[in-house]
Amino acid sequence: MKVLLIEDDLGYALSIEMLMDTSKVDSFDHVSNETELSAYLKENIPDVIICDVLINGQEVFEIIKKFNLQQYQLIVVTSYNNPRFMSLAKDLGAVSFLIKPLDALTLQFALDKAFESIHHSKEENHRISIKHRDKLHFLKTSDVRFISVDGNYIYVYTDERKFAIRMSMNEFIENYNGFIRVHRKFAINPSFIENVNLRNDELTINGRLIPLGRRYKR
Repeated sequence: MKVLLIEDDLGYALSIEMLMDTSKVDSFDHVSNETELSAYLKENIPDVIICDVLINGQEVFEIIKKFNLQQYQLIVVTSYNNPRFMSLAKDLGAVSFLIKPLDALTLQFALDKAFESIHHSKEENHRISIKHRDKLHFLKTSDVRFISVDGNYIYVYTDERKFAIRMSMNEFIENYNGFIRVHRKFAINPSFIENVNLRNDELTINGRLIPLGRRYKR
């Protein structure tokens, strides 16, 4: 899972990273202001965002709404046991509202809760969020025909369009159920197979010939 921390105090950001169980987190990134956050979101799609209530003197709730961060699993952290802050966090869909100082057990409990929510949504055929030309698109996994890989990007194909995502093929298949890898460079939604030619080691989806790797044949 990808975790992003929004925190303007570098020392506290380091303490959060030290408390985290790295065995359950694939990547951890930290931004300290809106400029860094904007740059990060253009290249990455986090699973969980941990954010302090106050960022450079501004309440984080305005930042959450500005960047549509409520689409991710939110963990809001503050030094103030303020009912208004708690209510605003709840209204924006935060999975946890934590009071500083944090300990490893409290942080891990909040992360486990966020991870469980992600896992549950995977089982419900949830949407794929994709950044494309500074716009956020949402696709149903059931609309995706196949996926190809090229370097550090995968390309997600629907009936009419394709989108690039900076993600590995293995990560995509792990995150979204219902896809089968048929080649080192291709994974498919089996619901859209039109025919399979075992003699030529290929199959057809949407009129497109897709190679069938021998190691992936069953």
